[in-house]
Amino acid sequence: DGVMPQTTEHLAIVDLLGVEEGVVAVTKADLVDEDMLELVREDVVDALQGTTIEGAEVVLTSSRTGQGMEELREAISRVAERMRLKDAEGPFRLPIDRVFTLKGIGTVITGTLWEGGIADEDEAVIQPSGRKLRVRNVQVHGSDVERATAGQRVALNLPGISKDEIARGDVIATPGHLHLTMMIDGHLHLLPSAPRRLRNRTRIRFHHGTSEVMARVILLGGREELLPGENAYVQFRLEKPLVAMYSDRYIIRSYSPVTTIGGGSILDSHPRKHKQHDLSILESLSVRERGDPSELLLLVIEERRLPLSYRELMIWTEVKEEHLRSALSSLISEGKVVEIAGNGPSLYITPDILDA
Repeated sequence: DGVMPQTTEHLAIVDLLGVEEGVVAVTKADLVDEDMLELVREDVVDALQGTTIEGAEVVLTSSRTGQGMEELREAISRVAERMRLKDAEGPFRLPIDRVFTLKGIGTVITGTLWEGGIADEDEAVIQPSGRKLRVRNVQVHGSDVERATAGQRVALNLPGISKDEIARGDVIATPGHLHLTMMIDGHLHLLPSAPRRLRNRTRIRFHHGTSEVMARVILLGGREELLPGENAYVQFRLEKPLVAMYSDRYIIRSYSPVTTIGGGSILDSHPRKHKQHDLSILESLSVRERGDPSELLLLVIEERRLPLSYRELMIWTEVKEEHLRSALSSLISEGKVVEIAGNGPSLYITPDILDA
């Protein structure tokens, strides 16, 4: 059939999520002649133009005749070899997509492990409920493993908690790693295919991980509307709490009719409530979008205007620990940050705030 509306929407989501590698399988190739197949291939190549997977291999397949199946496996293998490994160190995070009960086992959840690693008997917390528990029996693709790592499909047995206490969209994570939020600052790209302009304070569906939360979009910098194809810094005011982190990707869909209209990256998962016409917030969000750890550290200290502990710096910047440690060391040696040592943990502050 070529590129259909659902294909176009899914491709837009792949692009908004920043997926950099992919393979396109044209299915049911046995149903049409060679001329039609060539037209479909050209249609696919055109659709990929300008997306994150532009230039992806296109493989003609038929599950009925077996045509192209070996070529598809080889194409997937080539892409897999180019993939960067996800960070398997540090705290873990797993958005839950299924929850069910197995006789004699109890409550089981499944999902894709976003970061870190998880093993049998690890402590965990379900967010947003805050329920703490221990993990039992970790499986990857139906096989027991000692430890699952980021990027893998995982099933976890969760003793002592009922199926009704967990839902799709919840997140299981290392205790203390994630914090609930009711507001999120982000960079938003409104798709050129969006059916209408996005007006300030529009109610939308905010998709993050496996969760869907209703939210209002606040266009920052005094904008009253965003035209299809345009970008803006925005604040999402959520109707239910969720857990998110800096640099996570998100998708937004219109309230009704339900269709994908845009998406982007999270720049601050715990922002203050901004005034729509406050232009100063645009500069701080620009710093966050650049993502330089040293700039982020200075920004967080300037925003809080208080001495912050190392743990507080980790919480507010949400920078990986190795990057945070290196940036903090450089800033101290350059005299841009002062370390205050006392009886407890050291605190960090900029010289001008300390002087004040």
